[in-house]
Amino acid sequence: MNAVIPSMASSEAEPARRVSVKMMLGSIFIFSWFFPYPALSIGASTGLQVSQVMGLLMIPFVFGSALSRRALICFWVIITPLTVSTTVLSLVGSVDSAELAVKSILDLILSISVMIPASWVLLRYGLRAVITAASAATVVHVAVGGWQLVSFASGSFPFLGIYTNPSFASLAEAAPRLALYDPRPFGLFPEPSAMAASLGPWLVLVIAIAIRPRQLSATMTRPRRWLLTIAGLSGLALIIVSRSGYILLLLAALGIAGLGAVRGQMISRVPGRNLLVAAGVLVVATVTVYQAYSLTGSRLLVQLGSTTGTSYAQRFSSIVDGVSLVSSNPASVALGVGAGQSIASLQRVFAGSSGAIYSDGVRYVIEGGLVGLLALIGICIFTMRSIVRSTARLTGFGCLVAWLGAVILTTSYLPLSPIWAFLGVLLCWDQVFSRGQLNGGVAQRATLGGLSRTLTPSA
Repeated sequence: MNAVIPSMASSEAEPARRVSVKMMLGSIFIFSWFFPYPALSIGASTGLQVSQVMGLLMIPFVFGSALSRRALICFWVIITPLTVSTTVLSLVGSVDSAELAVKSILDLILSISVMIPASWVLLRYGLRAVITAASAATVVHVAVGGWQLVSFASGSFPFLGIYTNPSFASLAEAAPRLALYDPRPFGLFPEPSAMAASLGPWLVLVIAIAIRPRQLSATMTRPRRWLLTIAGLSGLALIIVSRSGYILLLLAALGIAGLGAVRGQMISRVPGRNLLVAAGVLVVATVTVYQAYSLTGSRLLVQLGSTTGTSYAQRFSSIVDGVSLVSSNPASVALGVGAGQSIASLQRVFAGSSGAIYSDGVRYVIEGGLVGLLALIGICIFTMRSIVRSTARLTGFGCLVAWLGAVILTTSYLPLSPIWAFLGVLLCWDQVFSRGQLNGGVAQRATLGGLSRTLTPSA
């Protein structure tokens, strides 16, 4: 009997070790979402990020899985309109550069494909693993951003050698100007708006779970909750210090999500929780008043009142020009201008225009036309349906507001994996926050490393 027991123990330990290794690899994949630098150069203007490499390697294994079904549907909904529009316009000779069109579609596929393995990892290993890795990545960016502030004070740009990705504008030439004249920290992202758009939606979720861990996730250890709290507050501080206008949208999203997280928590038998909730409400209220005063009092009026030379004016002007471009031609309304053709089209119609559209969502609609707009509306309806069917509706809507604000009004950088990975989270919101996971059942028994996962999700 004694000789049998060790063999039984080893046979039971082997699957546990395999699960541990898989969870570790999953955590590394999640962590990699938040680091667009450094990247492997593929041509002159395309960089392959670590998250994209790992995601592409995972896709063959998760492609037919029920856990990634919704993300796969969303992937085709995004890709198809732009592909159809570009194909039709090419046949009638309305595309300026077919080579650029093909490259733009491939870039889009590479950028958004991360949400397929991302949703699989979320449902396979649970929200706790995902949110922990996201919080750890946020703390790293905050640390880098803090060091940037210190270095900018002395006129130097730290860690410049890490910022290598042909998908983004080179920072080598801009570094002296940024350090001396625009000392806004942005961590390991291309610029402050890209940082805010990438971290913002995740901060809403992190802060909500830190406030209400039991109702929104499985039992959480004290160290992990401290990590979430530190990541949430420090990440919010980084966006504030970066002076990104996205902070106003983010605070609105936090307010919506906070209603769901705080509801029912102000009267608690645990004094520490009441203190944490009260402190969180006080911090958010103070920051909101400060931002409203500082932006309305001077900076926002200057930036929105100017027609040139400011980031806000350029962003909104590019959006207005893009909408004017597609609305001026019935064919453009229906099919857009084609993938990658927005720059040439704007420069041809508007003299002196740079052709850039500082919005991922608006550029997609301009290039895909009405079909692209319907695709985005369909994705919003799909995510809202998922949120409504969940047990965390207000938190979900707060996260959706933060995500839409990031994609439509904040960044024009398409290859930002955190944004598309978060879309994967929204698409399966009701599977992450379901009654079965909170009350037990099949999902509860299928837990692996955190919040329970659903084995047979509905499409």
